[in-house]
Amino acid sequence: MVHDSSLVGRVADRIRRTVNFTVRDGGVEVCGCITFEALQRLARVQGDAAEIAEQLFDRHRHDIELIALARYAAGDFGDGVVHLDASDLPPPASRP
Repeated sequence: MVHDSSLVGRVADRIRRTVNFTVRDGGVEVCGCITFEALQRLARVQGDAAEIAEQLFDRHRHDIELIALARYAAGDFGDGVVHLDASDLPPPASRP
């Protein structure tokens, strides 16, 4: 899996409570989204993540990309979009 983080775009969708993003896997642009809840869990923050969702995404971009690209490679996506939520992340206790 080869990806180029410099080509990743992202935008927060406050209605769906996701950050929508793209990442490249070789010559393929992969569309994904991650829930605010998943970002909160990944960043270990409490409260409403809506105001800082894009910042949380940027801070954890590498981990999010790896999870999304693994799901994409496994064919685990629908409607052309890899959807990530809190269940896609390791439990907080297992993170350093």
